[in-house]
Amino acid sequence: MKLNRDTLWFLAIFALSTIVSGTLIQSNFPPYGMHQGAQADRACIALNYFQESMNFFLPRVMENRAADGICGLEFPLLPYLTACFYKVFGFHDVIYRLLLLTLWFFGQKAAWKMSSLIISKLAHRAFFHFLWTSSPLLFFYSFNFLPDIAALSFSLIAWYHFFEFKNGKLINQNFHIFLLFSALSGLLKVTFLINFIAAIIIEWKQLNIPSRLKLLLPVLAVGAWYFYSAQLTKSTYNLHFLQQMNPPGSLAELIENSRYALDTWMDQIYPRNFLLIFLIIMLITAQQYNRQSDLLKIFGLLFGGFLSVFLLFNRQFRFHDYYFIQAFPFIFFGLLYLYETHLKNKLIYTGFISILALVGLFITPFYQFSHAKNIVRRTLTPKDYYNQSFFQDFTSFEKTRKELDSIDPTRKKEIIFAFDPTPNTSLYLLQRQGIRLAPDFDSAICSQIIQEKLKKDPSTLQYLIIHDLYSLPKNHFIRHFITPQNDESGLKIYTLKNP
Repeated sequence: MKLNRDTLWFLAIFALSTIVSGTLIQSNFPPYGMHQGAQADRACIALNYFQESMNFFLPRVMENRAADGICGLEFPLLPYLTACFYKVFGFHDVIYRLLLLTLWFFGQKAAWKMSSLIISKLAHRAFFHFLWTSSPLLFFYSFNFLPDIAALSFSLIAWYHFFEFKNGKLINQNFHIFLLFSALSGLLKVTFLINFIAAIIIEWKQLNIPSRLKLLLPVLAVGAWYFYSAQLTKSTYNLHFLQQMNPPGSLAELIENSRYALDTWMDQIYPRNFLLIFLIIMLITAQQYNRQSDLLKIFGLLFGGFLSVFLLFNRQFRFHDYYFIQAFPFIFFGLLYLYETHLKNKLIYTGFISILALVGLFITPFYQFSHAKNIVRRTLTPKDYYNQSFFQDFTSFEKTRKELDSIDPTRKKEIIFAFDPTPNTSLYLLQRQGIRLAPDFDSAICSQIIQEKLKKDPSTLQYLIIHDLYSLPKNHFIRHFITPQNDESGLKIYTLKNP
């Protein structure tokens, strides 16, 4: 990367926005904040590659009730790379986070280069970049454990090389790089193949037959992995990761899910008034101005693709803000289209929308950055609505983990954790595979799980870990399986026994 003036501007924007937004506050945190459980699900794949087996094709989670935790999921490139770094530097959560942030850096760099094709004025480009990247979702999940930001980054890199190919620059090289990163984005998040499909539609008539045949490569790669992953899930019965569509069951459910999702998560994308104004201006501009722009066509295809994903995975959007990361490609190209139509190469700005676009370009980024920074701060603030971490006291888990290591240094004793609403968070914080009992498991199911393990191999299963046992009733079923202690407060290790 040449350190010319253009690159220095980009580096400054990336560094300042990442630091000032508060994104790096979570540097030393394990999975934390919104969707802590989903974060831990991915983080534990890397930890188990590191601790259990580096077999790429047998990823596993911490909860090992079935098949030693082996399960199917999206292409585990990120956890596997992280595990390789763990082998070199030791286990540190920040390594996974830095990998995601590095990929996001290159994704932003690709977007910066793409915007230079339309925005020649460096100051305008800086404000434009600051505008579209100032989102709570992008700040929080770019330094996280979920694959969505990496899939977005790979999509942006693929789009950049698509435009280079389309403009006749190093045609073969850029076309193959486009195929590679399109495949990677789809492998990490299959819905991001919408970007690949949109690019194909735009350029289909200009492609020769060999190039058209090569377009099958990303589809075959993505299809092959998800077929294998589905078979792995089927054979192990470990349903930790969604591997199918999740549409609503009725029109009424679609309406309610959509209302709830937009009302709950819209401000996680951008301030909702900005999104509303953006869509209104896009509609007016598309009707009255430049209808032949490739950027408008790309926006339309990606927007339609997003609506399809929103419908097919509607129940997921209701409860998961990170599914909205799928929207950023169409927002990016939509904003770029507005600039191309209203501001590009103009010395005098006339018309209400052009003047509004100019004012918005220089003012809105600061408003959105302030909004995003506030949401990130709240997401990392204990007990705030936007935090929603079930486990926030990492110190007690660290202390308990060390105690476990001291009484079981060979790590051969299996543990049960009671009670964790997420499949893997507590076990990940303890850095051990085991069994977790969920709060909504009834006593019969929990007793059956413990007794089956005790009968199968009583020498292996030894410890139950529970938080604040004193808060449970004296006749609670779990007390029949443990040796009591005088102090029942905090996170404690109890020896298991047959009742």
